[in-house]
Amino acid sequence: MGLIRILPEILINKIAAGEVVERPASVVKELIENSIDAGADEIIVEILHGGKKLIKVSDNGAGMSKEDAILSFERHATSKIYEEGDLYKINTMGFRGEALPSITSVSKVLMVTSLWVGSSKESSSSSGTRIEIEGGKMPNISETGPSKGTIIEVRDLFFNTPARLAFLKGINTELSHIVGAVESASLGHPEISFSLSNNRKAVLSLPKARDYRERINQIYGRELVENLMEVGHGHPLKDINGITLSGYISNPPYSRPDRGMQVIFINRRPVRNQVISHAISEGFQSMIMKDRYPAAFLFLEIDTKEVDVNVHPSKREVRFRNSSMIHDIVVRAIKETLSGRTPEEIPTIPPFQKGGEEGIMVKEALERYMKRSENILEGGRQAGFDFQIKAKSPIPEAFLHVFNSYIVTAGEDGVMIIDQHAAHERILYESLRGDKIEIQGLLVPVTIELSSRESLILKEKLDTLKAIGIEIEEFGDNTFIIRSIPAILKDADHRSLVLNIIGDLDEKIPKIDELERIRTLLACHGAVRANQSLTSEEMASLIEELEKTELPHTCPHGRPTTIRFGLRDLEKLFKRK
Repeated sequence: MGLIRILPEILINKIAAGEVVERPASVVKELIENSIDAGADEIIVEILHGGKKLIKVSDNGAGMSKEDAILSFERHATSKIYEEGDLYKINTMGFRGEALPSITSVSKVLMVTSLWVGSSKESSSSSGTRIEIEGGKMPNISETGPSKGTIIEVRDLFFNTPARLAFLKGINTELSHIVGAVESASLGHPEISFSLSNNRKAVLSLPKARDYRERINQIYGRELVENLMEVGHGHPLKDINGITLSGYISNPPYSRPDRGMQVIFINRRPVRNQVISHAISEGFQSMIMKDRYPAAFLFLEIDTKEVDVNVHPSKREVRFRNSSMIHDIVVRAIKETLSGRTPEEIPTIPPFQKGGEEGIMVKEALERYMKRSENILEGGRQAGFDFQIKAKSPIPEAFLHVFNSYIVTAGEDGVMIIDQHAAHERILYESLRGDKIEIQGLLVPVTIELSSRESLILKEKLDTLKAIGIEIEEFGDNTFIIRSIPAILKDADHRSLVLNIIGDLDEKIPKIDELERIRTLLACHGAVRANQSLTSEEMASLIEELEKTELPHTCPHGRPTTIRFGLRDLEKLFKRK
């Protein structure tokens, strides 16, 4: 018997499920997209236990006949493409055909649907169709009374694949991903109302909105919306190639600790794309602090032949025929908006470099290198290599502050160079590991407004944060009050601090590492930055406190805090040995 064999159909379905059904949120996304394609203007999502026990999606769309309902569970069966050429002009949200059979292969599914054409009951079929499938086995099909739209229930996800079930996270974590999936779909379709409940408790209620801005306000709140600028100031950018760009970007003073509020839609499909992400950064170049990111909600309408949406099984990523052109259109639109000018219909800007997305990455790397080189040269031109000699009063040594980032000091055993940010990180980190953390109550509590998804992440971590000195209370829907923080972080931006924590914890980690990760994040956030001037006393204190720590030679991330050069090291450098 040979080594290669044809897999059973049931196993093929389970492998396909791994491509599109990673977790409950994947199911919600696929079912919502089918509802949108069915013409629904109301979509209701109900889940139990973060989607682990039940996912129910109901819509008021067109529904299906009995024949179509049965075929929809067959692999590669779809109403959206009929020939190869259709792959290059996809106008619908879903099209692959694996979603329903993949979902049914790893869960227990119930579908109830009726074909409904028009607005009157007389225009519907005389009866509905009920289909039950468990683990991809033969379906149980029966008739039921007619009702507008389709209801799909998915129970006990991964019940027959225990290894995949074991990889699911906690209920709140899975719920936060579902919230993200619903919010993402709703942003692209403000004309549709969405609701989400977990264990029969409302989580999201998004009525039909007039436009994208109103939908953004429903999800993220007034504070963000008040800091948004409309791309083109109400005049969407139109390119001669038929590309239209509209949306909103934040005022430069408003920024976030991560790219969580950079949302990109291509033909109303939420996507990830490195080219556009880079273009956003370039458009805001020199206007946003390092390690901070603007909010951006960008909506591109483009000829379907110019974009490939079939790159990723779950359609998360897209590829453009001309990446450089898209990049430059986005950069120009952002710069025009920030400058206050109104973009008119513009000609296509010549690509800055051939090679598509690879060219973008090469250009980005070169820019980073050139910027770093220019900073070093500029620093060297200031005050004779930018060395500032500052005496340390307690002991007869001298400090050299280099580039406002490194402290150089000499002693009997040689020369020591200290990275001020890494050193301060180590000091703060070990302070946060002590048994008695000094807590600073805020005289004026800080109010912070979050999205529903961010709220779920924060709620799950309130006790953990309190144990480390950050006391936060719920204050209404998606609003929280920061009451206290560790005293060593009293001068930090408290709102930004909490947003950093939420963004970091959104990258899921084992609970055993959670507290350590928060300590490391707080230490990094509260430490003095590179390019920050220090007085003689501050440098002396930094070195003194560093020497008191248990592990003074590395920061919490493992980078060195100090580099030492003994006499023999210096002699080798100068070729004396």
